[in-house]
Amino acid sequence: MEKALELLITKAHPAVINFLVIVIGVLVLIWIYSAIKTLKVNVTAYETASKLIELQNKYNELKNKSDDLGKKYNQSRVILAGIKSTFTETSYLMSLLASGQDIKGLGDDLLRSITDRISADLKYSAGEIHRCAVWFPINNVTLGMVAASSGYADHYRNQRTLPIDGSIAGRCYRTKKSIYSSNINLDRDFKSNSSQTPYNSLICVPLVFGNSCLGIITVDGKEVHAFVEEDVEAVETYGKIVTLIRMMQIVSASSAEAWKEVAPDDQTES
Repeated sequence: MEKALELLITKAHPAVINFLVIVIGVLVLIWIYSAIKTLKVNVTAYETASKLIELQNKYNELKNKSDDLGKKYNQSRVILAGIKSTFTETSYLMSLLASGQDIKGLGDDLLRSITDRISADLKYSAGEIHRCAVWFPINNVTLGMVAASSGYADHYRNQRTLPIDGSIAGRCYRTKKSIYSSNINLDRDFKSNSSQTPYNSLICVPLVFGNSCLGIITVDGKEVHAFVEEDVEAVETYGKIVTLIRMMQIVSASSAEAWKEVAPDDQTES
């Protein structure tokens, strides 16, 4: 085959050879053009696919943000509804106090209701588990639990205490400032208690009246970073209502004691 081609080229007329060279050149150019066109198509297809992936990722990002906003909006509605109901109940308690009734028991019931409301409302999903408690000072060194949500075991309620020095809750009470610890295990004042179910996030809100701190509210979350700043603000709003309830209880107790001093017994002369 090679000898036949060599003989053809040797004996062929120069014009024929030139023609063959031109034909071969044209064929090569056609092949190059076709290859470049195919390459461009492949590049365009790759760029298009990349753009589609980029757009899909952007859509997913926006959808996630939209879902988060939707959850926050729904949660905000739930929280506002809870605060409104609590305010209505507190107003009723105030009217009873104004009429001279002892509101201590009703106040305690309302505090328990508030702890359940807070622990239930500060949730983005059904799987989250929170618990809430209200603490008043027993003395200068100890805070005592006076109301707690259903997240606490029955034997803890109204029996558990926390030190004012050496606990996150105590620091909140001392400083009269709200605290959000997204991971309590990293907090210098955290004291582990292996007998209880592990909770990793904590909100502490002080109950401040004038220059005094009447107690605190705590909200525990099982997950690390269980809360956001809006949750802290919601608990602070509840804290103002709880402070009002506590003040009404103090006024009610003071009125009862004052009445005892005026009329220690209700005896009639015979």
